[in-house]
Amino acid sequence: MFKERFEELKHSGKLPSPSSVGMRILMLTQDEECDLDDVVEALQVDPALTGRVIRLATSVHHGGAKLTSVRSAAIRVGLRAVCNTALSFTVVSGNRTGKCEGFDYDEFWSCALATAVAAETIGRELRISVGPEAFTLGLLVGIGKLALASVHPEQYAGVLARARGKGSSALIREEEEELFINHREVAAALLEDWGLPEHFSEVALYFDGRTSDGEFACPQTKGLLGVLNVAEVMARVLVSDPERQPYLWPGLKRLCKGLSISASQMCELFDTVAEAWKEWGDLLHVPTSCVISAREIEEISKPGSNPKAAKRKGLRILAVDDDPVSLRLLVALLKRDGHEVMTAGNGKEALALYLEHGAQVVITDWMMPEMDGVMLCRQLRKTEEGRKLYILILTGRTEQDRIVEAFEVGVDDHIG
Repeated sequence: MFKERFEELKHSGKLPSPSSVGMRILMLTQDEECDLDDVVEALQVDPALTGRVIRLATSVHHGGAKLTSVRSAAIRVGLRAVCNTALSFTVVSGNRTGKCEGFDYDEFWSCALATAVAAETIGRELRISVGPEAFTLGLLVGIGKLALASVHPEQYAGVLARARGKGSSALIREEEEELFINHREVAAALLEDWGLPEHFSEVALYFDGRTSDGEFACPQTKGLLGVLNVAEVMARVLVSDPERQPYLWPGLKRLCKGLSISASQMCELFDTVAEAWKEWGDLLHVPTSCVISAREIEEISKPGSNPKAAKRKGLRILAVDDDPVSLRLLVALLKRDGHEVMTAGNGKEALALYLEHGAQVVITDWMMPEMDGVMLCRQLRKTEEGRKLYILILTGRTEQDRIVEAFEVGVDDHIG
C-alpha cells in the first residue's frame, strides 16, 4: 500500500510543504465562509508576501495606481487572486532549490505555474464548472516529483536519467522499481496529509494518463482531470523550446477537441495563458520563456511549413524495440547522424510516448510483447498527425512472408 511507503517519506522530514502562512491560506481557500478580512489577517504576518500582493495590485493589468495596504490591494484584485498569489509564493519560495542534480527546479515550477494559470483560465473562459481549486491543483498536482527529489536526491537523479525521453509511463515504472512508490501516489498522499478535500488526492492519483477501473469516488474528479490534462500539455508547449513546440501542438489540439474547444478558441486561450503566465512569473521570480503566438505555432506545425524544424540537422525519431541491446545500438547510430531519439520497449509504450511528445519518424521492431510493430502502426495511423508519420518496421526471417500485412496497415518501408 503506497500510504505506508509515504509515511516513511514523511518521517524523513524532507517533504515539501507551504509555510505556516501558506498552509493557513490553503485552508482558507477551502472554506466557503472565508472572507477578505480572514485572508488579510493571515497575510499581514508575512511582509514579503504582503509586498507581492501589493505589487500584483499595482501592476498595469490591475489599474496601476499605487497602494500601501494589503487590504486595499486585496479589494482591487479580488479574493481569489490574493489566495493564488499567497499560495504560489509560499510554496514556490521555500522549494526553489535542492540537491537532486537531475531535477530542474526552475523548469518544474515554471511548468507548474503555467499549468495552474492554464487550468484556471480554461475553467473561467469556457465556463467549465471546475471551481476555484483549478489553480491550486494545477500548481500542486505534480508535487510528488519534487517530493521524491527532496527525500531521495541521488536515487531520484538516477530515476530521471533512466526515464529521460521515454515519457511518463517509463518514469512511473522507474520510480516504482527504485523507490517502491510513484510521484502520483506521493502527490495524492501529500495533499491528503495537508488536509485538502478528497477529490484533490483523487485528481493527483489519476492525473497524467492513469486510468480508473470504475467510477471516481468524487464527482468533481472527472471534470478537473479533463481541464488539468489540457492545462498540463499547454504548459509543456509554453516551457518547451520553439523547435519542439510544433510537435506538441497536435496533442494539445486533440485534448482540446475532447473538451469541445475549437481550434480558434484554443489559440485565444493559449495566448491569454501565455500573457498571464509571464505576469505570474515576474511576480514570483519564476523563469518564463519568450513564447511565440498560437497562430505562429499553428502555421509551423503544418506539414512542410516548419522553417525552424527544417534548419535542424536531424529528425525527431521514436525507436521501438523490446531487445535493449538492439535498441541501444540503433539509438547510437541515429544519434551519431544528429537525430533526436526517443525510445520505447514495446508498442504500447511507444504509442503513449508519441501521443505525449510527437515524432517525425518511427522505427519499430515487429515482434514485441503487449503491442507489436504492426499493431502500433495501425494505432498510429488512426490519429490525424499519425497519418503524416514515416514508419519503418524491422523484420526477421519469420516475418518476411507477412510483410504484405505490414504495408496494408500503413508501414512505409521495412528492413529485413
